[in-house]
Amino acid sequence: MVQKKLSSKEAEATNPVTSPLFATVLVEYLLGKMHEMGTNVERSNLYLRLFKLVFGSVSLFPVENEQMLRPHLHNIVNQSMELALTAEEPYNYFLLLRALFRSIGGGSHDLLYQEFLPLLPNLLEGLNRLQSGFHKQHMKDLFVELCLTVPVRLSSLLPYLPMLMDPLVSALNGSNTLVSQGLRTLELCVDNLQPDFLYDHIQPVRAALMQALWKTLRNPDNAALVAFRVLGKFGGGNRKMMTEPQGIQYVNSEIQPTAVVAYFQEHERPIDFPIDKAVETAFVALSSNTTDAFYRRQSWEVIRCVLAASINLDDEKHTLQKFFLHPSFFDNNIVNVPVIQNKIEENQARKTLQNALTGMFVASATKDLRECVFPVMVAVVRHYTMIAIAQQAGPFPYKQYYSMNGIDPLVLIDALSVCMGHEEKELCKPGQLCIGLILDTAANILGSKERACRLPLMQYLAEKMTALCYERPWYAKVGGCKAIQFLYQHFSLRSLYQHLFSFVKAFMFVLMDLEGEVSNGAIYIAKTNLRSLLELCMSPKDYESEEIMNIKNKATYDVVHELVRQVTSPNSLVRQESMASLKYIATLQNRTVSDVMDPHKDVLADIIPPKKHLLRHQPVNAQIGLMEGNTFCTTLEPRLFTINLANSYHKLFFHELITLSEADDSHLFKLDCYKNVSNLIPLRISALKALAACHYINESQHKDKIISILFRLMEHKKPELQEAAFQCMKRFNAGMQIDKKEIHNCIRPVLLTLGDHRNLSLTTTKRLSYFTQLFPQMFNEKLSEQILQLCQKLLEISIQNCKQTGNFFSAIKGGEYEQKVVCLIEMFHQITAATPKYIENLCQLVLQTEKNLMIESSSPYRAPLLKFLLRFPADTVEYFLSDNYVVDAQWNRFFIYLLKQKDGQVFHTVLKTQKCCNILIRLISNAQIDLSIMTETQKQEAQEQAIKIVFALMECDDQWIATQTDLINALKQLWQFNLTSSCQENVISYKWHLVGKILLKYFSHNSHEIELLFQLSRALCLHFIPDFHFLRDFLQNTVAQSYTVLWKRTAFFYFVDNFNNATLSEELKAKIITSILIPCFVVSFDKGEGNKLIGAPPAPFQEDDTNIVSVFISKVFDPDKPYANDDAVRIALLQFACLLVERASQHIHDGDANNKRQGNKLRRLMTFAWPCLLSKNSVDPTARYHGHLLLAHIIARLAIHKKIVL
Repeated sequence: MVQKKLSSKEAEATNPVTSPLFATVLVEYLLGKMHEMGTNVERSNLYLRLFKLVFGSVSLFPVENEQMLRPHLHNIVNQSMELALTAEEPYNYFLLLRALFRSIGGGSHDLLYQEFLPLLPNLLEGLNRLQSGFHKQHMKDLFVELCLTVPVRLSSLLPYLPMLMDPLVSALNGSNTLVSQGLRTLELCVDNLQPDFLYDHIQPVRAALMQALWKTLRNPDNAALVAFRVLGKFGGGNRKMMTEPQGIQYVNSEIQPTAVVAYFQEHERPIDFPIDKAVETAFVALSSNTTDAFYRRQSWEVIRCVLAASINLDDEKHTLQKFFLHPSFFDNNIVNVPVIQNKIEENQARKTLQNALTGMFVASATKDLRECVFPVMVAVVRHYTMIAIAQQAGPFPYKQYYSMNGIDPLVLIDALSVCMGHEEKELCKPGQLCIGLILDTAANILGSKERACRLPLMQYLAEKMTALCYERPWYAKVGGCKAIQFLYQHFSLRSLYQHLFSFVKAFMFVLMDLEGEVSNGAIYIAKTNLRSLLELCMSPKDYESEEIMNIKNKATYDVVHELVRQVTSPNSLVRQESMASLKYIATLQNRTVSDVMDPHKDVLADIIPPKKHLLRHQPVNAQIGLMEGNTFCTTLEPRLFTINLANSYHKLFFHELITLSEADDSHLFKLDCYKNVSNLIPLRISALKALAACHYINESQHKDKIISILFRLMEHKKPELQEAAFQCMKRFNAGMQIDKKEIHNCIRPVLLTLGDHRNLSLTTTKRLSYFTQLFPQMFNEKLSEQILQLCQKLLEISIQNCKQTGNFFSAIKGGEYEQKVVCLIEMFHQITAATPKYIENLCQLVLQTEKNLMIESSSPYRAPLLKFLLRFPADTVEYFLSDNYVVDAQWNRFFIYLLKQKDGQVFHTVLKTQKCCNILIRLISNAQIDLSIMTETQKQEAQEQAIKIVFALMECDDQWIATQTDLINALKQLWQFNLTSSCQENVISYKWHLVGKILLKYFSHNSHEIELLFQLSRALCLHFIPDFHFLRDFLQNTVAQSYTVLWKRTAFFYFVDNFNNATLSEELKAKIITSILIPCFVVSFDKGEGNKLIGAPPAPFQEDDTNIVSVFISKVFDPDKPYANDDAVRIALLQFACLLVERASQHIHDGDANNKRQGNKLRRLMTFAWPCLLSKNSVDPTARYHGHLLLAHIIARLAIHKKIVL
């Protein structure tokens, strides 16, 4: 299905007529879905294919589609880079960039190249940083390819040539594809750049570059010829690298490796066979996905044998059991001896064993080895744990940690650390399993988890797992976070509180270290675990002992102290998470944030505001951290700090904020700290927020200064600053009352521009919108009239422009005129003086515009109009249900759109009132409407709209329809008397589809109304597009499967009572039997409810009015009149009779061959089926078949007398 839809989309994208319009719609849709490309793999692949479709259309029709892609190019590139940093699966975002680069990198898209130039510095810097980081090889290869294929001309790349050198060397040392790409790029540079210029840039990587080129000469493919040609173009310079020293790896031969000692008869001295290389090779083979299954199994055998040989099993079982049952394991204090790494750490034997243990963990994650590895892994982990426990607790604990004989058992923890920090995520699962095994084994031997967690082994485990968070690779950090998660979920409370501070610091370091890096979800994992850890440890608990409470209080103090310290951190992720964590702790403890932070405010005393250093003396990120930290602390309730302008430090800080807020960029760039800053907007926004927090200061001149700055920036050309100024003004206005005269002075210039639409810029429109939100009571109804007139004029211009260009989709994209109109319409819901009389005017204006532009649901004007309509839900519903508008299809579609919005519940509430329900009933039963009011076509439109409204209400609240008896009666009448005639007029009718769903939902709540279900079955007798599949599904899977035996009996007897009712057509009778009764009976027979369903034990020779078999045979059909019913009914009755004979034959005849008695039930069944055997009768072939089938069942199951029929 998806493939068919994609094929249709490809057809539209490759059609020169539809391609620009279709690509415009598709790219805007995909931009809204980009955030989903980092999680759901299947959906991201689909979006990626659609993006490739858009990019491919640019290659097919460059003239038409370059203009389409140009306004979205920055958005696609920037969003891909930003979202990739935090996405769980970032690979697709870089595949998206690769598809874009390949599509427009052919050298013929100058318009797009010019658009791409401003993105080049940040993009190349980011890709360079990523390709030099720790990532899986396929990711690194992709980063290198992106660096070398940026879609700009070589002349544009010259300033950034140094950034291409490292990727170039990586490419020449990479896969065949990358080697070819690298050679092309290098040859392009050699051919087109001056040698001196090129050699200067190559100098830092000259040796590595030349070595890579010489190495490429060994390739058997065409790349060797290209490399040879490039080396020739370098001339003598290609041999200068031969003077460079070769990279040699030092191997310490003094350390004796672990070896297998072999004795031979011919030799007096044994021969040592070192096994370190064998273990290392086995580990590499197990880690590789390409290793053959046989070699993988043999590698595991090597590891298993090494592990088995390293374990001493000479001790007797009874001795060991007696040792570990010694009371000292349960009673003695466990001395927390620090683990000191000594020469054992450098011992080659220890490293070999660590590799073997790590190989065991890798093997346990391999599917085809898992079953044989798991028992060994469990045994080995328990063995090493028991050795560590014996050394650290019990009757003979070590006073100082060292290993006299054998291997240090802590090597298990080191191997676990390697396993958890491995780039393969699946290795975390066996790692967590082993940590659980260690904890369980220790708890079983020492008697409790509390004592187990006191072992130095556990301290070392926590330290090693925490240390993973401080490693550079993101995958090591992920493993560390998952290991810490397991530990805090399973540690005892005492141990958890003791490690709380180190765990929190580890999570915070992950956030700090991965800012601006591709984290593969590590940031999300760290944040989630930090939140869970705080919830576990900071929530009040009633059952803690005094000792535990003291440990908890100290841990809480340390954690809060650290979080308070990080409130002004230069790192935005750390700063924001610290603030969020403090708020969360306050919520958990039912305190204010100020109360939580107050004991630690001394940490911030010299920073809020800064006393020792001026803002401008700090780096930009540190300035932002200081200002946001100040804003956070001064906006708490109650305030933690207060700006006092009588204090010289405070006054200096305040003036620095003023300077940052109002100074021009040119002035700020002159200062040393801002010379290399490309974007000052984040800095200015932080300064504005800090100023807005100063609403409580007493000096009026400073307040006026803040107000003037905020008002002025509300008309700034940069939207981000304009929006930030508005938000700050809103906060400032909430903290103090601004003088009305000052407000009037600011608003008046804006109002003067409303007289002529040519004087109204988008910035001014936004500023007016901000004023209406901030001071809605300052505007009267006259402004509403002016805004309405402006909307009319601007929409006329927009329609005219679209008709001239022929591109009606441009209105959807939100050009300047469209954005102005959106802002103006939004003002209606912001101005308190705007009355319901504007509902009709605005709706007419918007809907007429949509009609002229041929756009509806994608219209940008609907969202702001909805906000205004939500203010007056009753009036809005009244307009849309009035006779003037309920007959208009466009108005009706818009009203259904309103009902389906998330905020549309207020309209639902109005529609559920009795007054509106009566209107809906009147519209459904349109016979009461005079033709002078509506024509027949308009009646049908109004009726269909009423049905759609009822369906929309039911979709949001399926309990509501269960009580609407009058409404349902109207729909029943419509269904019963109009369904057949409507089907004959038009088989394509969604109206009956909706009516059927409404009635079916009502029946599901009122299953006793069997007549309604029978009438619904009429839909199955007719041919509709769309089909009533939902009804068939309900009958088969709900009625037949879940309804009770009592209901099924009631339905059967109701059918029997009405079998001869003239209101039931012959076709409907047949459908009731085949679609309702037979499926119900089959399910009940399958469940063993046969006798309960039939209503009595078998009595084949008795007539019983409660016995379904007896009633069916005696009352439903007359064997003497076999042609009394239509063929369809006769076939259905024969099918039902077959079912009864097959599943309830004991109720028809006893089946005893010696019984010569002829039962009346059996005779009537045989007589009913007999005409199907007679060739002289003209019988329908299907009926003949089912008659034969019934007789066959009778013969197979019952002993019949040969003259029973004759």
